[in-house]
Amino acid sequence: MNAVLQYVLYVGILVVISVPLGIYMSKVMDGETNIVTRILGPVERGIYKLLHIDPEENMGRKKYLAAYQIAALPQESQNLLYDTIESEQATPSLSQAQRIRKLSQSGKLNED
Repeated sequence: MNAVLQYVLYVGILVVISVPLGIYMSKVMDGETNIVTRILGPVERGIYKLLHIDPEENMGRKKYLAAYQIAALPQESQNLLYDTIESEQATPSLSQAQRIRKLSQSGKLNED
């Protein structure tokens, strides 16, 4: 009987929160401001500014995949790549990011 009561309570809670959650998600998708945006918006903009990210720039498939390849690197390799990006003022393309990941996995990634 206890399991049935837990199940009914669980489903009831899901039904109750589905309406406000649906309204919130609709507003987010429409780009309307809401309380979460007002509270966390400045934090998000601060992070973007700190990381030099342009929030207006769309991230296409190739940029996303290149970022994924770099994110999959071990921390030491990421640090090495970051130093190279800073000194060269350039970011790797998707094919370069894939090659960097392969070199890192084989232990052959160095400053050259």
